Formats: sequence, C-alpha cells, structure tokens
Amino acid sequence: MSNPLSASSPPALMARHKPSLLEQPAVAWVLVVGLFLITFLGSIAGAGSLMRLAFPAGSTLVAVYLYFFHPVFYINFNWWVWCSTPLLRRLADYYRGDYDELSLMLTAPYLVTLVCIVTLFRQFPKAHRTGDIPFIMAAGAVFFGFLIGGLNNPATAVARTFLDWMPPVLFGLHISISWRIYPTLRRTTQTVFIWISLLAGAYGIYQYMVAPGWDTYWLEAVGNVSFGLPFPQQIRVWSTMNSPPPFGCVMMAITLLLFVCKGPLLLPAAGVGYLSLMLSLVRAAWAGWIVGLITLVASLKSKLQIKLLATIVVMALCVVPLTMIEPFNDVIGDRLESFTSIQNDSSYEARAETYSENLDTALSGLLGQGLGSTWVIQANGQLERVALDSGILDTFFTLGWFGGLPYIAGMLMLLFNQFRGDEGRTDPFASGARAITLSFFAILSLGPFMLGLAGMFMWGFLGFGMAARKHALYQEQQRKQELATQIASVRESRMTQEEPL
Repeated sequence: MSNPLSASSPPALMARHKPSLLEQPAVAWVLVVGLFLITFLGSIAGAGSLMRLAFPAGSTLVAVYLYFFHPVFYINFNWWVWCSTPLLRRLADYYRGDYDELSLMLTAPYLVTLVCIVTLFRQFPKAHRTGDIPFIMAAGAVFFGFLIGGLNNPATAVARTFLDWMPPVLFGLHISISWRIYPTLRRTTQTVFIWISLLAGAYGIYQYMVAPGWDTYWLEAVGNVSFGLPFPQQIRVWSTMNSPPPFGCVMMAITLLLFVCKGPLLLPAAGVGYLSLMLSLVRAAWAGWIVGLITLVASLKSKLQIKLLATIVVMALCVVPLTMIEPFNDVIGDRLESFTSIQNDSSYEARAETYSENLDTALSGLLGQGLGSTWVIQANGQLERVALDSGILDTFFTLGWFGGLPYIAGMLMLLFNQFRGDEGRTDPFASGARAITLSFFAILSLGPFMLGLAGMFMWGFLGFGMAARKHALYQEQQRKQELATQIASVRESRMTQEEPL
C-alpha cells in the first residue's frame, strides 16, 4: 500500500476552529431523529402514500448534509437507515391498507449510500496512491455490468440491480478514505451496533412470539412461504429488515463485533441478538458466524484472547439457556438437526439444482448477461428476483469473466490486506472486521451476500479493514518521525557539548 498520508478526505474531515451552525452535532441529531420520528408517526397515522415519497427524499437531503458536515454521523446514519427502513415501509403499508408493489420507501437506503458517489469521483484520480484500487476495480466491474445490462435487459430491472451492486462498494470505499477519523468511527460503530442488536434483536423475538399485523400483512402480500407462516411462532424472523437471509447476515456480523465491544447494554444486546439470529433459521449465517469466531480468536494476541474467551463464556451463559426453553428450543433444534442430514434437505436440493442448471451458463459467458438479468417483470409490473443462491454464480452470470474477475479480485485484495499487518492483533475492532469479512467470504457460495443489505456489511467492513491498516501505518510513521527527531536532538546536544570553548 502507498503512503496513507497521501490519502485525502472530504473537506468535513479537516479540523475547523470555529464550527458554524451547520456543523453543530445538535443539528445533526435533530435532523436524524426528526426524520425517523416524523416517518414513524406519519406511517401509523395512515399517511403512507405521503411517507413513500417524503422518507426517501428526506433521507437523501439529510445524507447530503451529513456527508459534508458530519462524516461520522453520515456513516452511522447508513447503518440505521438500512436496518430500519423495511419496518417503516411495512408500517406505512399496513396503516394505509395498501401494499406498495413499487416499494418506494425502500429506495431510501440506496439513495443515502449513493451519496458516496462523490467519494468515488474525488478518489478516482489518486486511488493508486491511497491503496483503494480494489474498490475502483469492483466499481468499474459493476459499471461494466450496467452497460451490458442496458443493452440486454429492461431498464427497470437494470436500475433495480444497480442499486444492489453499487452502493455497498461505494460505502466500503468511503469508509476506507475516512481513515483519519478511524478511532472515532471505531468507537461510534460499536455503540451503534450494540443498539441495533438490542432493538432489532428484541423486535425479532417480539415478531416471532406475536406476529404483529404489519408483518403478517406484508408476508401475505409477498407470498413467500420460505419466510414462514403469518402466525405466532411460525415466522422465520427477519425483524426490522426485509427477509431472513439479510437479517441473519446482519446479526452474524453484529454479534461477532459484540465480542470486542464494551458497555452496560452489551449483555442484553447479545442475548436478544443471538436469539433472534437463531430464530432467523439462516444456516449460512450460523456457519459464517463459526468461521468468524475462529478467525477472531486466532487473530488476537494471547492477552486479548484470554479476555475474548472470558467474554464468550459469559455470553454463552446468557444466551444458551434462552435457546433451550419453550417455545424456542423446538424450532432451533429442528434446524440444527438439518445439518446432520443436509442431503435430504429441500433447500439443499433446490440449491444443487440451481447450480446444475446455471453453472454452465454463468461460466461460459465472457461478457455476462449484465445487470438486471437476475430479475423478471411480473404481469402486474412488479420486479421479482430469480434466486441463484450463490454469490459466485451470481457474479459470473451477471458480470461474466470480463467483469467478474476484477470484481472478485478486488474483494480478495481487500481481504488479503486485512491479514498483512499486525493491527489485527492489537486492535480488537480491526480483528473483528477481519473476522466479519472472512465470515462473509465463507458463505458467498450459499448466497449473493455481497449485495444489498448484507453487502453493506461485507463491503463496509472491508473498508474498515483498509481504514485500520492506513491508520496503523500512519501511527507507525509518526512514531518513526518522533524517534528520528529525538535522535537528531540528542546528536545536536552532544555536538554542542563537545565544541571547544
């Protein structure tokens, strides 16, 4: 990697002596809290039609303001808007009594993250000096798929697929170039994730036990039987998010990061977080969590490993009893038993059939089918995704060899970068980021988890890995400069003492 001192950051990252009104944190808090509160109240008041347009527009305006004036708020705002918007959408539809087939409110998270395209334009000319070429490679591959898709597929499908592919890459790049505020991002991200685990986990348990009307209304409208039945204790938990697989991946990442977090809410957040993860019944997320935990334990120094093992024991004592009581033990136990007879499992058979039907097509295309090729337009005009159940298969099917190779190479380069330095052994957060990204890589063959909400966490923590690396290199360079200054000062002092009178 090149010298991180050459990396630039948005103007908002530079210190200012006299903050203006727009730079006051109180203004940012008022805007963010006000946006969610007004949307929530408007949704339950039956103003769903208005909220479908107002929330995406308001979210975009708030995101632009935060991007330029409060960079830490902006990054944390992304986590919140991605994890909470689907619930707000369901509330708006339910109290309006009208299912929105266009899902207009769900455009808000994509629009918020697409503000990072400013980062792409700013960073592109100097990416080779800042170590961000892997992000540029991935973004270029997605743009290539966008062009191919524009020639072969319906415009609406191309646009919808672009929203799944591009924002996560841009978000990872933005976090990477924000390395100068890495210590602040590290601290605030841990706080945000504790709260998301607490709120989303608690709501997930409530969703499973009660099956609230807005969730069952949405489930009946979607008609996806793999999400469970619209009755209490028969739902596969997706909590505040839009389906069980992304929710499982989000909780996989968050619960791994909780091992390196601190705070009075840590244990209750871990308890409800792990239980809701188990109730999602997403076996890929369970498998990825195991990979991440092994990586996390192995990557820390022995002193930190002892602390981590103690944390694991405490969390296990809090979580395991919850999974063994009614009404949770039967559904979780049955899902765990499916690992022992995987070949007789219906989802395994469906995935194997998908591979056999699409593998040749995916690997034989030089240019790929382009963005939009994995979506079909129904008779009512609604877009429906064609499940390929594999990130690798989806990549080559969509981007072909020409776009797929740089896209995957960019991901692998970023992953390799996280294992180059020693910061992961001394910085638990960097070690957690490494564990999270490796857990996502381990399950890519089981689903396209580099896209959409799951992709935000995968690419986001690839960005955190880069930011941690850059910040560590900067600190090392500062130490060398201080040491050189001290040595020069000592030499000058000795020369002065040795000069003849």
